[in-house]
Amino acid sequence: YPLHFHSTSCIHSRWIATPVAVSVGIKQKVHLKVEDNPILEVYYTTRYRNPAQADIAGLSKKSSLSVRQVERWFRRRRSQDRPGVLKKFREASWRFVFYMFAFIGGIAALYDKEWFYDTREVWTGFPKQSMLESQYWYYILEMSFYGSLLFSVAFDVKRKDFKEQIIHHLATLVLLSFSWCVNYIRIGTLVMLVHDTSDVLLESAKLFNYAKSEKICQTLFIIFAIVFMVTRLIIFPFW
Repeated sequence: YPLHFHSTSCIHSRWIATPVAVSVGIKQKVHLKVEDNPILEVYYTTRYRNPAQADIAGLSKKSSLSVRQVERWFRRRRSQDRPGVLKKFREASWRFVFYMFAFIGGIAALYDKEWFYDTREVWTGFPKQSMLESQYWYYILEMSFYGSLLFSVAFDVKRKDFKEQIIHHLATLVLLSFSWCVNYIRIGTLVMLVHDTSDVLLESAKLFNYAKSEKICQTLFIIFAIVFMVTRLIIFPFW
């Protein structure tokens, strides 16, 4: 399923997100490609993207380039790997689509359940609670989505928040797997719904930010902040 999600995200990016981005004036920024230099490339990909001054001096001798040329090469190489606005728009668009459908699906799966309105019902009959088909697919879709994100991050160009994203996605998968194994399914579905609520607004705000629609973006960020505080800081710990 994670691979299916990854394939779907690629299709979405190519045939939906990109045309929408182009229609609002977002274009692919072309970065100046650096000259081929095996010595510097090996250092860049295997060690550090931003070498210390002492390392630059050593690389300068090995590559027969001046210190300034080495610094310029690394600066352009980092710029070459930096995701452009179009790529960010496509990624945010895919996350927005998923969170929106996950939120709607979560509501559809939970609105007629007793524990949606009274959390004490979450523990009725625990641990011998049967898993409903709607709960099964809710979990599978969420775990597949974060599995696909983990796959994408691992094989994409490493960004500044690479470690943070890996930790976040792994922690999410571990928590979902744990709740599945110990049959915390009812409470797990409620937690997923609470988290997806604000994520929809966050990704939509990002989309308008990339499209340079500042007023709509600011409005959505304000709504996101309010919803985040209510869902994550009030409902989640105290509901």
